[in-house]
Amino acid sequence: MDNIEARIAAIESILEGKRVESERVDISIRGAVLGFPAMLEAFSPHFPFGLNYIVETKIVDDPSQPPDDDALKITITPRIARGFMGKLFRLFLFEPKGQPVDEPRIDSAFVCSYNNRDEAKRFGRYPGVAEKLVALQRCSNFSELLIKADAGLYLAQPVSFDHIDVDVCREIFRLMGELGQVLFDGFS
Repeated sequence: MDNIEARIAAIESILEGKRVESERVDISIRGAVLGFPAMLEAFSPHFPFGLNYIVETKIVDDPSQPPDDDALKITITPRIARGFMGKLFRLFLFEPKGQPVDEPRIDSAFVCSYNNRDEAKRFGRYPGVAEKLVALQRCSNFSELLIKADAGLYLAQPVSFDHIDVDVCREIFRLMGELGQVLFDGFS
């Protein structure tokens, strides 16, 4: 248990936050990344349960404003196979083709689905976004990344809390914070 408590303390330091009690999950650590509220959650600290990273970019919620149904929502999952094997996987329906964002680095590495084609393409071409997404996949091996322009980012990582590398966690939050800054500056 000391190993888990040490990891909690290290992540509290990364987020400059603290562990909070939650009825939903065993571990919930809240703090901030680049000024945005951030959270790491683990349903259980042990295998087979993974981690959830959240960075909120909508800091002030105005109840008088109606929800924006046209706000960009992108779901990104890593491709299983690429090149010729990717075509075979799609042919045999193992992997969907996805919706293109017309950015080769993103389209070749990820399966994307979105609600607003023009905004998704603009997001994919935004300076540094493709590099950050590829770097985020390399360091986290995420299973899903959800980006909502009117809320923030959610990342699911299939690594249990008791096996997370604290330096990897730091890098994931750094990259998510930078992507959150892009959402905040250009898409909110």
